[in-house]
Amino acid sequence: MVKIVLIGALKQHFGRDILEIKIDKPCTLSEFVKLLYEYNPRFKDIVLDNGMPRPGYIVLLNGVDIRVYESPKDLELHAEDEITIIPIVHGGGT
Repeated sequence: MVKIVLIGALKQHFGRDILEIKIDKPCTLSEFVKLLYEYNPRFKDIVLDNGMPRPGYIVLLNGVDIRVYESPKDLELHAEDEITIIPIVHGGGT
């Protein structure tokens, strides 16, 4: 099972703070995102766009921001991996 930790307002959007998605064999992050969309289509609307975080979100794979990798979509996920999704709350000041 890949563990998905939802932080902040995402807990309310999805009604829980931890999701677990079963994978039978290693898969790429792009393939896993398709599983997420099947599990709950709201991931596509709220968090991810073509497998990459929408502006306003950070996605960590085992504690590392996926944006540091050359090709995040091709990262290989294993059953024991953990994905953390963090909404970034920001605004301007006057």
